Amino acid sequence: MTTNPFVIHDHYVQPWVHQGLSFPIYGQGNPLSQQHKRMLKRLLAVINHALTQYSKVFVVRVEVAPHVFSADNTEFSDCLKQQVTLLQQQYGCSVYYAWVREHGQGTKHHYHLALLLSGHKIQCAHSLIEQIREIPAAKFAHFHLPECCYYQLHRGNAQDFMAAFYRLSYLAKSDTKIKAQTSTNNFGCNVPVSAEKLPLTFNVTDCPAPPATTPLAAPAPAPLKQTHCAIDFLRMKIAIGSQWGAKPQYAYVFVGMMAESQRLFASAQDNNQLNGWLAGQQQLFRQQQGYPRHIHHRRFSPTGAPEYQWLLENWQLQPHYRRKQSDDPLMKKLAHITKPLQQHLKQLCFTSMVELQRALDDLTAQHNSSVIAHNTRQQRFALIEQPYLMRRHHFNASGRQPTIHHIKTVKVGIDSHVCVQQHLYSVPAQYRKRALLAVVYDNRIEIYDEQQLVCRHQRRSGYGYNTDEKHLVTITRQQRKRLQQRFIKQATGFHKTASRITRLLAESLVPEQTYRTIQRLLARAKAKATTS
Repeated sequence: MTTNPFVIHDHYVQPWVHQGLSFPIYGQGNPLSQQHKRMLKRLLAVINHALTQYSKVFVVRVEVAPHVFSADNTEFSDCLKQQVTLLQQQYGCSVYYAWVREHGQGTKHHYHLALLLSGHKIQCAHSLIEQIREIPAAKFAHFHLPECCYYQLHRGNAQDFMAAFYRLSYLAKSDTKIKAQTSTNNFGCNVPVSAEKLPLTFNVTDCPAPPATTPLAAPAPAPLKQTHCAIDFLRMKIAIGSQWGAKPQYAYVFVGMMAESQRLFASAQDNNQLNGWLAGQQQLFRQQQGYPRHIHHRRFSPTGAPEYQWLLENWQLQPHYRRKQSDDPLMKKLAHITKPLQQHLKQLCFTSMVELQRALDDLTAQHNSSVIAHNTRQQRFALIEQPYLMRRHHFNASGRQPTIHHIKTVKVGIDSHVCVQQHLYSVPAQYRKRALLAVVYDNRIEIYDEQQLVCRHQRRSGYGYNTDEKHLVTITRQQRKRLQQRFIKQATGFHKTASRITRLLAESLVPEQTYRTIQRLLARAKAKATTS
């Protein structure tokens, strides 16, 4: 079984001193409340108690949310006990758990749950997760698995213990908990209080020593510099032509620079738009065999575009932290480093993209072989930065980037359809009258709401409808009737238009496919009445 990196975010780590040891916990350097400390002690006891009983422990994190607000946790507790009993019967081992109740910005609440089972019994994480998914759908509206939601612990391994405790310490954060005046519990587990007195199941000499200053006053640690990378296009375009007098083609140079080693990467692209950004980063990832946690850029963030989801899926990477500043010192450093590269390229002529790429490879190799701090930039990258690059299970360098022909903002009409290149595609009814983003590929159309994929259709040409009936099931009969009556009311006084609208609605199997035609008929009739 493949283990996952059980890490939330390098930015939000602070030390917590307990029993003379320093434990990493999720936080931003803020003082810990008494409630926060009590939860941390209980979470520590849950992990330690499970490792006391089993030499290998499997941990999984899930999130569930009920349909409606509940003043207590009775419904959740009953469902949890039922699932724990089923898991115990299926795997023949004890199941330990810890949960917290949290409130977001709305009135509803949700639960974070951690389950711990014997690692000797779990042979496939997928089967366990599917078993957990069987929480009754009638009681809970939302079931979510966080990124890297499971982890395997080994007794005696301090690194495994600290990593799992750091991940579970996210449950103890205090900013989304209910205040103390309510009698509703915010935390629960099935490990007795006496378990807090059990000796730790790893060698304490393997743990980091407590910080010299008190952790309550310790600021949040600064992000590791070696996890940063700057990317941009050179502010120049290079003419490429094979014959004198012929109209030249233009190429653009995508560059990337790691922060600590100042190792430079450059690739020739035929455009500096979104496709060029994606292709340049894909080549950068392939060469580095990993993905930096923080990317600095000048123009725009690729993660703000839906096509970036393809890159994340095909390269099996985690979404990165977006940062956009015009006065970014790392971007200024990239501009300084690439200035000699631009001056050299201005003195050369190229007849093909291949020739330009060879020149870029030679120039970057010369730069990366130069010495900085007693090592070449390439050596510093391999020693300091490459181990910190993110990977998920394995790094897949295969796959072809899909061709994106067109990107446009589309408005969803009252018929729950969007118009893309004169063809109409259906979207779920809850997106009516909203602006979405349509991405046109070779053979498909994808509709996005910000970064969330809404639907996908086969690409069609010419005028017509491509309607998925599943998108319209939420439209009630009363809603359709009210809208049709409104059309007929607007056609009052236009006898021919009213009769034609009635006939269209009666003959159509999908009434939504007639709404745009009806709107055009009404607009034409009103315009004719105004001019006459």
